Amino acid sequence: MVIEASKDELLVPDKNAVKKGVNSIMSMLKIIGQPLFPRNIMTADYHGFFTVYDVNQLLNAFEKAEFRDCRISAYSPVTGDNQPVPNMLLLDLDLDHKLVAFKSKQMAERALRNSANRILTKLQTTYSISNFMVLWTGNGRHILIPFGFDRPFEYISVLRS
Repeated sequence: MVIEASKDELLVPDKNAVKKGVNSIMSMLKIIGQPLFPRNIMTADYHGFFTVYDVNQLLNAFEKAEFRDCRISAYSPVTGDNQPVPNMLLLDLDLDHKLVAFKSKQMAERALRNSANRILTKLQTTYSISNFMVLWTGNGRHILIPFGFDRPFEYISVLRS
């Protein structure tokens, strides 16, 4: 959910919308077979990622940061010999800031939405991808696409160089 405010308005995040978004992301991680916790997250209050061990700890950290610059790592923390399995693709599409400056934010958002739709249509028709999630980040869109890889790229013969 996107919350817009004028320069003079106080922006109040919708805590329930954040919970629903976190639950959606956690559901996707569960579907692709990733352990949900421990999980690295980031907020505006910290420099770099830090580890949380349950959803309440994650939500509390997000709320403490007033929901600014909150991120959830796509992969569990790497420990010892465990290597991340690349089973999530993130496409990061940002607003065209020149379009925002010279035209309007609404025009830039419309152009970005059209670009995202073209990319998704191409992925759907070319690769039969039908399971994905599109998130508004405040500065653009993230498209999350789960893949069926079950081991690191180094162990997939066609991907080794």
